[in-house]
Amino acid sequence: MKGTEINNLIRGVKEWPGAYTYLDGKYIKIYGAIPVLGGKNKLAGEILDVDKTSIYVACGEGMLKVSDVQMEGKKRMTAGEFLRGYPLKPGKIFSEKR
Repeated sequence: MKGTEINNLIRGVKEWPGAYTYLDGKYIKIYGAIPVLGGKNKLAGEILDVDKTSIYVACGEGMLKVSDVQMEGKKRMTAGEFLRGYPLKPGKIFSEKR
């Protein structure tokens, strides 16, 4: 799927039922993201980079800059807040299954 298509899905289901994925077997809702160029020849769902405010994830075409998330059992937070409590390294994979 293209990054723009995934972004439209996230915006379309933000309130209910929500766009979600799994990371290390844990359910994560994604509330905010924008499509950006890059991520060619990478596995869809692969974390390509992280910075203080965002998580960059490869898509089928392009990538997403994820800005707002909620891990199961936690409150909704910015990607920066999430990364301070749950540090990620490039190469981890967001997946469709636990």
